Amino acid sequence: MRLHNGEPRYLEVDSPRCLAEQPGAVYRLPLTATARETDEDRNPFTADDLLPYRTAEEPACQREAIERRKVMRKARSKKMRPILLADLERRYRESPTI
Repeated sequence: MRLHNGEPRYLEVDSPRCLAEQPGAVYRLPLTATARETDEDRNPFTADDLLPYRTAEEPACQREAIERRKVMRKARSKKMRPILLADLERRYRESPTI
């Protein structure tokens, strides 16, 4: 098996009719930009529907997950790991014993 750098070379043809004559050939259609149409039936939310949720806060479990991710990022970092361990030890010493 041979591997080559870059994109593989395709046998490109000029028309779709040539595809039947040359197996393995590729016909590329030129793409054109189309105007984007908004369909009100497909959009489930409007500004009025979302307005009551403007002041909503994320759930506590989500905030806790974000904090856990921050701690784990520090734990993976060679630079931040000693600082994290010192902070965890300090928090452990300051915590009330059960």
